[in-house]
Amino acid sequence: ARLLDELPTGLVDSVWSCAPVLLASCPQAVGEGGIDQTLNLPVGGVLSYLFSARINAALGSKVTNTATIEQPVGVIELQPADNSATDSDQIGPEGVFGNGFEVAPNRISVPLQGL
Repeated sequence: ARLLDELPTGLVDSVWSCAPVLLASCPQAVGEGGIDQTLNLPVGGVLSYLFSARINAALGSKVTNTATIEQPVGVIELQPADNSATDSDQIGPEGVFGNGFEVAPNRISVPLQGL
């Protein structure tokens, strides 16, 4: 199968890593940019991908990311509806709490450097 997760508009400087979880091996352990890998998973095999990027989108805009799996040639897909997943997030200000918790002296600040 082919895993495709192109770098969405609004994200830059992306890096990713692949970790085998069950009975599988990663075709490539780390990379930069989007993910485009051909996978050969055994029955029950699982791979875990961690994707990190720096946000380069305007405050208030949305970043939308879609990952897809394409079945191999000759394979009949019984559930094609689950071959992609999309996440869309609005870019917010640096603080994560809206209840005043981040007001000094107990200020908590989380820079939006990745999704």
